[in-house]
Amino acid sequence: MCGKRLTIGVMHRVEVLADRKRGFKPAAAALTILSSPCSEVLAEARGVGANSKVVQDEYMNLLARLGNELTVLVDTPLAEIERSSVFARG
Repeated sequence: MCGKRLTIGVMHRVEVLADRKRGFKPAAAALTILSSPCSEVLAEARGVGANSKVVQDEYMNLLARLGNELTVLVDTPLAEIERSSVFARG
């Protein structure tokens, strides 16, 4: 124990959730997508920093050609990203 008083309601909420099995998801839970930022994916592919000019230029290129970052990362087929990518062309 840290010696601090527990905020009222926190322990009750912990006890309510503690009986759920690992990985439990309520039926009404919103879809959650975990992804690395597009600039980090591009940086890894290129072997440079995420804030480098080449990565930032490619990031803006992909957004201009394909749409927002989530669309590029989740919905766009890899072949389409490759066709639109400056990285793939040179």
